[in-house]
Amino acid sequence: MKNLFGRKLICMSLCFILLFGAIPLVSAATAFTDVAEGSWYSEAVDYVFENKLMNGTSETKFSPKNSMTRAMFVTVVYRIAGCPEYNEKSPFTDLKEDSWYEDAVHWGYETGVIKGTSDDTFTPNGEITRSQIVVFLWRYAESLGHDVWKFIDLSEYLDERSLSDNWVAFSWAVDAGIINGITDTVNDVTGLWLRPSFTATRAQCATIIQRFIEWECATDVEDKQQ
Repeated sequence: MKNLFGRKLICMSLCFILLFGAIPLVSAATAFTDVAEGSWYSEAVDYVFENKLMNGTSETKFSPKNSMTRAMFVTVVYRIAGCPEYNEKSPFTDLKEDSWYEDAVHWGYETGVIKGTSDDTFTPNGEITRSQIVVFLWRYAESLGHDVWKFIDLSEYLDERSLSDNWVAFSWAVDAGIINGITDTVNDVTGLWLRPSFTATRAQCATIIQRFIEWECATDVEDKQQ
């Protein structure tokens, strides 16, 4: 059974690579024919691939422009946590038995990191939204004991009022540098938007995951210095 020590060991390894770098066994541009070397996401794809947080959609494809599913994302968070065991299964009836994501969903539900799309469905193949990504990571960070109750000014984002119950999670994610706004023009109004209902691509998710681990590493260092 992987315990908190196991998770910390994994985190320390990921932090070491972020801080000091690592000699890649194979770069994403080499491993995947659809990841261009020097693209804005190639470094993040390298990172999640080398650290076995995300796999390709085939042996030669990463599919960076494809949408990320809810099952895919919770599986990545589960891997960051060290793939711990869980005591009880979730009540979701739409999970494929013995699927690659089943353990991750059961763990996520038991720890409170995830919630279903209804009382008995998780919708594993549904495309994950930016809001769901932020909330999943916010809950996971809180489960680790981090202070995630950040109240910063989000008024520069034109859709701040649409965040509703997820405002605190977005406040934390923006403050932590995990998610950025999107510059867009809507009804002749140009500005920054958080776009909580937008889906996220696999390339975007890889970037968000790398930023999250950078934040967690920095937070762990700060906690030890206090």
